[in-house]
Amino acid sequence: MRMRNLIRILAMTMAVCLGALAPADAQDDAGRLHKEYQVKAAFLYNFVKFVQWPGAQALDHTHAANICVMGTDPFGSILDIFKQASSSQLALNVKRGITDADIPTCHILFIARSEEDRVGQILAIARNNPVLTVSEMKGFADKGGIVEMVKTEENIGLFSKDKINLRINVKVATAEGLHIDAQLLEIAAEVMR
Repeated sequence: MRMRNLIRILAMTMAVCLGALAPADAQDDAGRLHKEYQVKAAFLYNFVKFVQWPGAQALDHTHAANICVMGTDPFGSILDIFKQASSSQLALNVKRGITDADIPTCHILFIARSEEDRVGQILAIARNNPVLTVSEMKGFADKGGIVEMVKTEENIGLFSKDKINLRINVKVATAEGLHIDAQLLEIAAEVMR
């Protein structure tokens, strides 16, 4: 059953990714950027399904997943769809404008590039809390973040294809009490143990 769910979720993510496959001249930068953040939002949504939080933060206990964005929000209105994906069993709350004091209340903390100068401080606050830290900053997983989203671009003749790869730092996740499902680890480009 879980494998079928993973396949369905990955198919949805791939459909969004394939939407980014178009002649390079046909897509403007804003359209490509929008599609990139649709894919990244799909990953955030899927993290809720393939990560287990411990104790009081367990989704079975909270019945809500707090998806937080710290810094300048690159998603715009894309994350608003999470509210529609909420159910009576699990509410998906998107919280923007997160401060340092709010970090422990987050299940998933997306740290925007605007916070690059403070990333060490933010990760120090997140430590010892079961918070899945996610960012698109280069080297984020090496600095102690849990999930780094890496965009790669591949040109195929007249076509350009963007792909989002994951680097997952399981060592940090485990230290924070998080369990990342093996199926999610299988699709990661790199798993740091």
